[in-house]
Amino acid sequence: MKRNLLLLLCCLSLPASAIEVTLGQGSFTSTASLKGLMKADIDLSTVSLSVAQPATPVGQLPVLWSARLELFQSGFVNQATDFASQPVSTDIPLLGSSIDDLAATLTPIPVPADYRVYGIDLDVRLDWPLIMNNKGYIRLGINSGLTLPFMETRNMGRDANVFLDLLETTSTSIRSYKLGPAISVSWAATPAIRLQGEWVVNIQRGTLENDLLGSGIDIEGRYTRFDAGIRIQPRQWPHYLQWLENGYLLAGYRATRWDYDKASFSFRQASLTIPAILDMDFTQSTIYLGLGVSFR
Repeated sequence: MKRNLLLLLCCLSLPASAIEVTLGQGSFTSTASLKGLMKADIDLSTVSLSVAQPATPVGQLPVLWSARLELFQSGFVNQATDFASQPVSTDIPLLGSSIDDLAATLTPIPVPADYRVYGIDLDVRLDWPLIMNNKGYIRLGINSGLTLPFMETRNMGRDANVFLDLLETTSTSIRSYKLGPAISVSWAATPAIRLQGEWVVNIQRGTLENDLLGSGIDIEGRYTRFDAGIRIQPRQWPHYLQWLENGYLLAGYRATRWDYDKASFSFRQASLTIPAILDMDFTQSTIYLGLGVSFR
């Protein structure tokens, strides 16, 4: 988290024509499975802080650039994780039984565990105006960025399952890069109220590290984000807020999805090699409120 705060401070120190800061409250849903071995569906409440540089012209070029950095975090939440049987017939040393033999009596077992997630989501974008006038705009852009989600699991169960000792405490970190198209729209409902939204669909590739599975696991998938909001710029602020003469209010809803669905590997336990295919989907839904200030 210290690294994330340092990145946030660096972004705040960059020259900008405007800056927008929003606070959000929402949920983070994770569905992760090692096919044939285990599956976890987790729903966590999260808080988020987003700092953004709105679209700004690049010199005299017909292109605009923008950036957004979001920090998100949840507390520890206790939920159950389901473990399914893996059809492997090789006897496990010391136990004298195969997983097939144990599956009928020991799996699936719901195992209580504590989960926490936190990380950052960084976007940098170039936009080209397709339509732009006093009533609004439509822009088509290219989005790129970096995502660093981190999940920590603390197993609270002592069930007699061959894999539980491995899962007593684990952490999973992902570093992925994204690239793809984006579209943003805006419409002035009144001189003071503007409706706006964006849709981003990117491919993403990166690596995963996990205490159980190992490090340097290549992953790839899709990144999508939908944002719908309202911008309110009062014609006149109250006397005690005169310093916000160039300020505006922001409110909206943002849904972000990380879909990692291409990663395969093998790991060993008790001299048994188990092949696995990882499938992970993260979805974050946030309602946010914030403030923007223009420096022009």
